[in-house]
Amino acid sequence: MKIFFLPFYLTAGAVSLWCLACGFYDLTQRRLPNLLTLGMHVPALAVLVIAGEGFLGASITSCLLAWAAALVLTLPAYAFNWLGAGDAKFLAAIGLLTGLKFLFVTYIIAALTTGLVILIWLSLQRYWPFVNLQLSSLNLRLPDIPLLRGKILPFGAILALSAIITLMLPHLWEAA
Repeated sequence: MKIFFLPFYLTAGAVSLWCLACGFYDLTQRRLPNLLTLGMHVPALAVLVIAGEGFLGASITSCLLAWAAALVLTLPAYAFNWLGAGDAKFLAAIGLLTGLKFLFVTYIIAALTTGLVILIWLSLQRYWPFVNLQLSSLNLRLPDIPLLRGKILPFGAILALSAIITLMLPHLWEAA
């Protein structure tokens, strides 16, 4: 799993830094800029052409199929306004860099994480008024939990975290 004779930890570290930058930007600015998402397509394609494999060692076919699969997975959610375009481009870049198996593991972790966050959010919406009722005896009040509507969750940050988690589990995708 080496690219240009670089050790795995350097290539995985570069992918992790890029994911951290995307996740931080999505958390703070609530958008993913094209410079970070589409901008990663250029080096990913260059590595595919020059090295004949993806950034983490996946085949060209796997990387191109992962790119297409990422668009198939995210474009319907974008059409329904559940995800932003940056999220779709970010997942496509992850697929182009890493390959099909890595992409699916990352997407499954992101979906499970998103489901867990939504469950916690909905539980807080339901029980938060009771907490405030109890705190009212102390003349305290916590801010209300906003209703869950539209693109309220920073899915790019969840994708970034999921990709970093997947990088820490190389036995799941190493043989891709």
